[in-house]
Amino acid sequence: MSRQKCISGSIGVPWMLLLAAVVLSLILPVMPASAANFGAASNVAVPGQPNSIASGKFNAGASNDLVFASESTNTLKFLQNNAGVFTSLGSGLDVSTGGGDGPFAVAVADFDKDGKDDVAVANIFSNNVSVFLRQGDGTFYAATVYNLSQN
Repeated sequence: MSRQKCISGSIGVPWMLLLAAVVLSLILPVMPASAANFGAASNVAVPGQPNSIASGKFNAGASNDLVFASESTNTLKFLQNNAGVFTSLGSGLDVSTGGGDGPFAVAVADFDKDGKDDVAVANIFSNNVSVFLRQGDGTFYAATVYNLSQN
């Protein structure tokens, strides 16, 4: 049986543990006590059974909004963040991924580097990924579909 040596300080604290504590104290931000408290939950009905959620800026507001992928309704549902209260952005921004696609996982990024958050969704039944690029007015262009290999 091999034994590991532990280099200890004068008070018996292993040096590696002490070093880790010092590094963490330098790189972790100090959180004010008020930031650790959450407000009351707000429940918002979304259609179907959402499989995935992501956040991004989908309107002119300052806060991140939410997008849900719903496999059972083949839609992406967008919720606007109004100071922590989420409301529907309206049916104009809800996007159909097409019949039978089964949107399962959603991701948000600026895919076309135009400064606006775009949405990609993995469709489980059609074995593809739909990418929705945002237009200047906040709506989305029709999806560009990327088929995935069966291998």
